[in-house]
Amino acid sequence: MKTSKKEVLKLAKKLLSASFTGRKLDEVKVRKNSAFIKNTAKSASLPILKLYLRLIRRFLEAETLLIESAKKLSPNQISSLKKYFDKSSGESLSVETKIDPALLGGIKVTLGNTQWDLSVAKKIAQIKEAFSGRHR
Repeated sequence: MKTSKKEVLKLAKKLLSASFTGRKLDEVKVRKNSAFIKNTAKSASLPILKLYLRLIRRFLEAETLLIESAKKLSPNQISSLKKYFDKSSGESLSVETKIDPALLGGIKVTLGNTQWDLSVAKKIAQIKEAFSGRHR
C-alpha cells in the first residue's frame, strides 16, 4: 500500500501533537510513537519516521537558545541572556552554549530560525563588504 505525502505529513503531525504532556515534549510518548511508526507498513514507516523526527527537531530548536561566544561566558551573562529571551518569547527556553574562537569577540545567538550575530567577525565582514563594494 502506497502512502501519499499528504497522508505521511498528516500522520507525522498527529503523532507530534500526541508527543506532549502539557506544553513539554514527553520522551516516553516520543518512544511509543516511534515504536508505533516502526510497526506500520514497511513502505510508509521510513518517510513517516523521518518527518516525525524532523518536526521534533524543529520544535526543540525553537525551544533552545544557542549562545555562541569566542570565550566562556559567566553564569551571570548566560542568565541575563536567557531572561531576556524568555521574556521576549514568552517561554522558558533551554540554553546551550558553544565556544567558537572564530567569532573573535562578541556573541552569536540563535533561537529557532532566527540568528543575532553580534560578533567581531561579523562586523569585520560587514566592513570588508562595504569597502569592496565601493572600490570596484
